[in-house]
Amino acid sequence: MTDTRTQITMTHTEQDGSNYAAIYEFTEVNGRMEVSRVSVEAITPNAIVTQKVLRSLSPLEATRRVRKSSKSIYSDDFGPLMEKWVNSDAQLSTIARLYREAYASGVSIDRHIAQRVDRPLSTINRWIRNARKSGHLGAPKNTRGGEIVSQ
Repeated sequence: MTDTRTQITMTHTEQDGSNYAAIYEFTEVNGRMEVSRVSVEAITPNAIVTQKVLRSLSPLEATRRVRKSSKSIYSDDFGPLMEKWVNSDAQLSTIARLYREAYASGVSIDRHIAQRVDRPLSTINRWIRNARKSGHLGAPKNTRGGEIVSQ
């Protein structure tokens, strides 16, 4: 059994100009990188680590960076979905591609996508709606999914 660990450091600056380094350690758990340790230190002299500083840290952003950079399914097939969601063409076309793959396979579309990209169903359903609104996916054929494609 190999122990896969990765460490990244992210900096954070408070409004008063104090700088902090958050060191996130990741361990591979069930095939994906998960935060296993976090440490925070003040970089600016005389700065202290307060509750406000701790609340402003983003383990989610660190996780996205690690998953995107790892040589896993996240970086190869789903890179745009590992970034902050901004309705970019790359994100919407990736959702459309995954949607069509799931539909062709005859599996539950939203559950299949949610499982593959490790996101909640509510998020996936919102992304699918956005893909439809933007024209990356056609209107659904019926209540069982798919899309109407004009010929």
